[in-house]
Amino acid sequence: MKEGNFGEALAIINKAIELNPKDARAFCDRAYTYSAIKDYDKALLDCRTAIDLDPRFAKAYCVVGNINWLKGEREDAVNDFNEALHLDPKDPQIWYNRGLYYLHNDNYKCVTDLSEAIRLDPNYKEAYYIRGNAFFDQQKYDAAIQDYTRGIQLNPEVGNLYHQRGFAYLKSGSLENAIADFSKAIELKPQSDAEYYARGYAYSETHTYDKAIADFSQAILLNPRNYGYYEQRSQAYLQIGDKARAGADLNQASALKNQPAGQ
Repeated sequence: MKEGNFGEALAIINKAIELNPKDARAFCDRAYTYSAIKDYDKALLDCRTAIDLDPRFAKAYCVVGNINWLKGEREDAVNDFNEALHLDPKDPQIWYNRGLYYLHNDNYKCVTDLSEAIRLDPNYKEAYYIRGNAFFDQQKYDAAIQDYTRGIQLNPEVGNLYHQRGFAYLKSGSLENAIADFSKAIELKPQSDAEYYARGYAYSETHTYDKAIADFSQAILLNPRNYGYYEQRSQAYLQIGDKARAGADLNQASALKNQPAGQ
C-alpha cells in the first residue's frame, strides 16, 4: 500500500480474509486500500464488517471518517473521528487524521490535535508538516519554521518540507534562507515548475532579477500554460528595462487567461 501498488495489496489482503474471515484488521486494511482507489462503497462495507467483528475497533471508525470527509460529508466525518478517539485516545494516527480534517477549516483545532499526536509520538514526521501548515495559515511563521525543520530532521528527502519552509522564511523576511530552501527543493524535485517559480519569486524580492528571470523561464519551460509565470517574468523584465520582453510576456499571459478551459 505504501508503494501505491494497490492491486497487489488487495490480492494479499483478500487472501488474509480468506484464511481468517473474522480478522477485523484485515477488513479495515482492505477498506483503507479501497478508499485509496476511490471505491468508497466497498470501503464503507468493509469498515462496517470490521466494526461488526470488533465494535471497539477505533481505526475502523477513523477510516470511515476519512471516507466521509473525502465524500464531502463533513459532519459525519467529525463524528466518526470523535468516536474513534473515544475508543482509543492514545492512538496518534487518529489524532493526526482529525487534525488533518481540521486543516484550513479550523487551524486552532488542527494544531491542538496534531500537538497531541506529536506528544504521543514525538517522531511523527507527517504531523510536524501538517501542523507547520496550520501555523503558516495563522501567520505564525516562526512556529511553522520550527515544525518544518523538525520534519526535515526526521525526513530530509521530502521536497515539500523545504518548499513550505522556504515560504515561511519568505514571509518572515529571511530571503537568503528562503532561496536556500527552494534550491534544495529543486534538487529533490528537478521537474517541479512550482519550485523554480518559488525561487524566482524569492530572487525578485532580493532584486536579483537576472536569476529570477532564469527561474521563471525554467518554470515556463516545465509548465508553459501557467499565465502567472509569464506575469512574474514580465515584472522582472520591467525591472531591468526590457519593455519588449515584458510586453510579450503580458500578452502571452492574457492569451492564456482568455483561453477557453480544456484548450
